[in-house]
Amino acid sequence: GWEPGGLNWPCLVAPLMAAPEKKNHADLPGSLRRQFVDVEQRLWHVETVTAACLGLGGFLGSYLLLFISDRLWDTPSWLRLLLLTAALGTACVAVCWWVFRWVLRRRDTRALAKLVQKRHRRLGDRLLGIVELADEKEHPGIFSPSLYRAAIRQVAGEAGKLDFRATVNPKPARRRTLEVAVLSIMVITPWFFIPEAVKNTLERWYMPVADLSLIHISE
Repeated sequence: GWEPGGLNWPCLVAPLMAAPEKKNHADLPGSLRRQFVDVEQRLWHVETVTAACLGLGGFLGSYLLLFISDRLWDTPSWLRLLLLTAALGTACVAVCWWVFRWVLRRRDTRALAKLVQKRHRRLGDRLLGIVELADEKEHPGIFSPSLYRAAIRQVAGEAGKLDFRATVNPKPARRRTLEVAVLSIMVITPWFFIPEAVKNTLERWYMPVADLSLIHISE
């Protein structure tokens, strides 16, 4: 399975992975809880890489557009300001998207069970059922603890044969990573051939309203 980077992700994300919804986990066996932690960590990996690449790609793309524009004409300050604003806006969107998903509206166990349900329909329905039952503060009068525990053991046994992490689609993170890699190569390569022009465009990019003359390649 794909893992973004070679860092010790469990140590980095341990504070975020601390389960905030203990009531959902109270009656679930340890093996099933660990599977939910695994799928949450994989989801964190994918969405964090996606958000980071989106923000970085915005900056790289904005600069690259200005670099190309400066090779064609003396890009006016208003357009340079627009490009920088677009980069900052993209970064803000990426940060807000990540914060909404992992701080403001972080998924609980029920949401993770629904994610598993989409891939493993038959097991997912029963898995969601026991999670929702564990989440109820008051059980109906016909509730049988022994039958409930038996159902949990059966579902947990079947779930143990599955890799919940496979329910998380890594393609968005892969695609964003590839896009950033391509943009990075396009941005870095000119430094080896026309460093002065690259430096000039960089200054004109992060100081769009400054009175900076364009340095042409021929110079």
